[in-house]
Order: sequence, then structure tokens, then C-alpha cells
Amino acid sequence: MGVFTEKNFEVNQLAVFPSAEGITDENMQKIAKEFNYSETTFVTSTEEKNIKNVRIFTPESEVDFAGHPNIGTAMLLALIGEYFDKKQIDIIFKEKVGDVPLRISFENSKPQNAELSVAKLPEEGSDILSLEQIAKAISLNVSDIVSSEQPLAFSCGLQFLFVPIINLDKLKQATLNYEQWKNNISKSWAPQLFLFTNETVLPNSNFHARMFAPALGISEDPATGSAVAALAGYISKKMMERSLMLLNKDLKSIDLAL
Repeated sequence: MGVFTEKNFEVNQLAVFPSAEGITDENMQKIAKEFNYSETTFVTSTEEKNIKNVRIFTPESEVDFAGHPNIGTAMLLALIGEYFDKKQIDIIFKEKVGDVPLRISFENSKPQNAELSVAKLPEEGSDILSLEQIAKAISLNVSDIVSSEQPLAFSCGLQFLFVPIINLDKLKQATLNYEQWKNNISKSWAPQLFLFTNETVLPNSNFHARMFAPALGISEDPATGSAVAALAGYISKKMMERSLMLLNKDLKSIDLAL
């Protein structure tokens, strides 16, 4: 099925196995590689109807958490009649990251959308990478990265390195240099690269972004929920830093006034 879209053929693809009992771990990975979508999910039941076990596989490996597989799996289960309600229903997916709460909304008894809450708040990593290493990995110059907003790594279950780019044109020009990524970033805490800029295509958007995840067998993901969730950690830290800078400035002004 397609996720994060209102148009056919412009989707983030997802394969869902709603009754995966009996499929071995080895075969789950083989199936995910055969589909070659960003992710494939395998669902098994628990004793409670509104709680499911969900495992998420990329073409290369199983992951603790991912965004669009949760949304798509919830919608698929509702579409096939596993969940039904007049307005909304709350469910839980038990995953490697922990319990992921989801809410499915209905209109005229038909599922319309799903939303999730993360199982864990954003966690900051401690990668030490130079701007030169990052720039080479995305085929850009150091000057194309916002100098005042250094890249930082965060995770809500899947680790991403967030790289602020100066404008939309440079973001579009970015291309993964696999050899540079392999040599300098692949073994780091956050090998997934999330590039973003506050210059956007759509007027109501706050950011425009691209995501590269070769470690997961994904050259570039059309859209990604897990990275957006972790981006909240990056934004929160930057907002706190700015608040502290303003506070220090105010305190200095008070000192001068005294």
C-alpha cells in the first residue's frame, strides 16, 4: 500500500502481512528483501484485540521503529475490518522500541487517517563528525551546510544525523556519495542522513527534507515518519539554546543597568 500521500504512484511503499503467524525470522527478512520496499511489516495477534505485535524489516535488516510502517499497518488493519468504530479507536503496536500508541479516525464508519505517538522521546547521540566529512558524503560544499546550526544526531528508535542545508536548491542538489558515506559515516551512531531546509516548496510547510539510509538498504526514502519524530529533539535543543542565549543577553543587560 501507499503511505503519506493523496495521489496514486506518488507514495511511500509498504508491504503488510496482517497475519504473520508461522513466518520465521529468516523468511521475514527474505520477504522484505524480495519486495524491496523501504519497509515491510509482519503482524501477529495478542490476547487483546487492540494490541498487536508488529515487526518492521527493511531490505537489509529489522529495525526497532519506523514511522510510515506504523501508519500504513494501522490503516490496512482498519481497511480489512480488523478495527472498526464510528469515530476513532486507540490501539497499541508492540515493537522492538516498545509500545507504540496509535489512533485511527473514522468518517461514516470508514477509516480516514491514523496518527502515532512515539514509544520513547528523542535521544541525542554523541557522533563527532566534521562538516567536511558530512559535506563530502552528500556531494555538497561545507558552505552549503548552515554554519550556525551544526548537524546533530537524534533517535526515537532509529538513529538519524540531522543536517541543516542553506536553501532548497542546495538540498535538491544533494546526492549520496556512497564511498564517502561508507568511509566516514556508516559506522557512526547515526548512519541515516536527514537533510532539511526551512525554504519550502509548499507555503504552509515549515521544512523541506530528504532522507538517505543506505545502511538499511534504502538509497533515498520518499518520506519518513521516524526521522520527523526525532527531528523534534533537534528543534527542541536549538530552541533551548536560543532561549539560553537570550536569557544570558538579558542578564548581561541587567548587570549593565545595575
